[in-house]
Amino acid sequence: MSALHLAIDPDPARREQASRRMADSLMRQGLPAPRWHDWAGIRLGWHATPGCHDPEAQWRLFDGGLVACVGTLFYRGLSGAQALDALWLDFQGARCAASHALAGEYQVVLARDGRIWSFGDPLGMIKLYESADGRLLSTSWLACADAQSRRSIDPVGALDYVFNGANHGSRTVCEQVRIADPALVRELSRGLRVPLFGPTHWLPGEPFTDAEEALACIGGRLRHLAEGWAQGFPGRLRAALSGGFDSRLLLAVARATGQQPALHVYGSPDSADVRVAQAIDRALGLGLATIDKQRLEQQLRQAALPDPAANLDFFDGLPIDGIDDAGADRQTRLAQSADGALALNGGGGEVLRNFFYLPDRSYRPIDLVQVFYSGFDPAAVRQPRALAELRAHLAETIAAETGCRGPLSRRQVELVYPLVRGRYWTSRNNSMAARCGHFLTPLLDPVIVKSAARLPLAWKEYGRFEARLIERLAPELASLPLCYGFSPAEGPPIGYRLSMWLQQRRPPWLRAASARWRARAGLRRGATANGPTGAADGRAPRFEATGALIDAAALRSPAQRARLLTLERALAGPRSG
Repeated sequence: MSALHLAIDPDPARREQASRRMADSLMRQGLPAPRWHDWAGIRLGWHATPGCHDPEAQWRLFDGGLVACVGTLFYRGLSGAQALDALWLDFQGARCAASHALAGEYQVVLARDGRIWSFGDPLGMIKLYESADGRLLSTSWLACADAQSRRSIDPVGALDYVFNGANHGSRTVCEQVRIADPALVRELSRGLRVPLFGPTHWLPGEPFTDAEEALACIGGRLRHLAEGWAQGFPGRLRAALSGGFDSRLLLAVARATGQQPALHVYGSPDSADVRVAQAIDRALGLGLATIDKQRLEQQLRQAALPDPAANLDFFDGLPIDGIDDAGADRQTRLAQSADGALALNGGGGEVLRNFFYLPDRSYRPIDLVQVFYSGFDPAAVRQPRALAELRAHLAETIAAETGCRGPLSRRQVELVYPLVRGRYWTSRNNSMAARCGHFLTPLLDPVIVKSAARLPLAWKEYGRFEARLIERLAPELASLPLCYGFSPAEGPPIGYRLSMWLQQRRPPWLRAASARWRARAGLRRGATANGPTGAADGRAPRFEATGALIDAAALRSPAQRARLLTLERALAGPRSG
C-alpha cells in the first residue's frame, strides 16, 4: 500500500534532484504527490495509495519522530494508526524490528530521538530497491531506475527475469538498480546495517515429534493472525478460492474465527478450480463470484489494445506476467483491495507440504537450481557465459539465504522455498498488489515458516499436515473434494500416492532435462496469436537492449516472450513507446 523513497546524500542539490526524480516517477505511475520529511543529509518522500480515504493510518508524525509505512502492518494485534503509534512508542533500536509482536508485510521508516531506521518484514514481502551506490532507496523499481542517468542491462538479471519471472538475490535487470537486502535493518542516521533477518534468524528448532503439538502451534498462529484481520478489517476480507489446499486453509481459519471473506474464483467455467470452488459454494452457500479473466481480457482487447507505457507504470516495470494486458489483470488487482478491504492470497502453503518432492538426502545448491530453474531452452541465450553466470548466481543466492556453503540437509532444503522463492518471487507479486491496497500472503508469516521447517518430511507428504489443519479448523471444509480428486479428510488414493512417489524418484539432472525438453517442445496451451516476437499492438518490436543476449525467435513460452517485451520497454526508460 502506498510507496516511499529515500535520498541519502550530504549534497542538498543532489539530494533534492534525486528525490524529485523519484517523486515524479511515482506520480507518473498514478500515485498522488508525496509528503516530505527531511533530516540532515536524508530526504523521505511518502505517497499514499490512490483513492485512500485514511492516509494518516500509514503516515504518523510525533513530537520528535515519525513513522511512514508501506504495506499492511500489525503490532500487538493492532493495525493502522494504532499499530504505528504503539510501535513508535516501543521502538528502542534495530532489534525491535524483529519483535514477535509485529506481523504483516511492510516497509517502514521510523524516526525517534534523533535516530532513523528503515526496515521491512523478515521475509521482505514488500520489496525495497536501491541504487548501486546505496544512496537511493524506494519501494518502486521504476522510481529507482528513473532517478538514474542511464539504464544498462545486467545480463544475469535480465535472464533471471525473462526465464524465472522475477529477480533473485540482489541483481535486477539493470546494473544501476539492486534489490536491497531484505535481511538488513538500516539505521540511516548512523550509516549502520544490521543483518537481523539473515540465515541464523531462520534456524529451525528441534523437529516436532508430536503432531498435536505441531497442529496447535501452527493452527494457533493462524488464529492469532486472523484475529488481527477481524480487528483491523471487520467485514472487509476478500480472498480467492481455488481447488487446492492453501486457499481452503485460509478460508478455514477465517471461518474458525467467525469471519466470512467475500470469495471469488478465477478461471473458465470448465476449469478444475472453478468446478471445485463452485461445489464448495453449493454445499456451504458462500456467495462465490466467478471471474473468467481470460474472457474478460478478450472482451477488453476488442475495445482497445493494451497500452504498454501505461501498464509499465501501473505494474512498476517488471511484473511476473509482463505488461501485455488490456485491463483484466489491472481490474482484478484493483478490485481485490477496493474500499479498504484486505485481500488474502492463498500462496505460500508450500512450506507446509513436500514442495520439492526430493528424496531425503543432502543436496548442493546447484542441484536445486536444476530442479527449480530449468524451465527454458538454453538455445535462446546468445551469450553462454551469461547463462553460466545465471546458474552460479542462483546457486549462490540459495547458499547465501540458507547460510550453507556446502551441501544442504533435507531440512535445510525446506527453507529454500520461503527464503528464495517466497522472498524474491512471491514478494514481487505481493509488492505489486500492495500498490493497490491491503494485501497479505499469511501462510508465509515468519512464525509459520520457522514452525513449518520443524515438521518431519513424512508429515508433509501429499498435503497430509495441511489437510489435518483444515480439518481441525473447519471440518465442513475438510469433507469437500480438492482438485486432486480427494478431500482433505479422506486423503489421497493409492494412484495419487504412486504418482508422487515416482516423481520423487527422479534425480535433479533428469528433472532439468525434462524441463528443458518441455521448453523446446513448442508453444503450450494458452499461447497467444502473436508469434514468438509479436507485440500486442501488432508492430514487430526491435530488441535493441536485449537482442545481443536473447534470441526472441527461439522463445517458445508465451510468458517468457511477454517478459522479454516488457524488459525491452523497461530498459528503454520512461515514456518509451
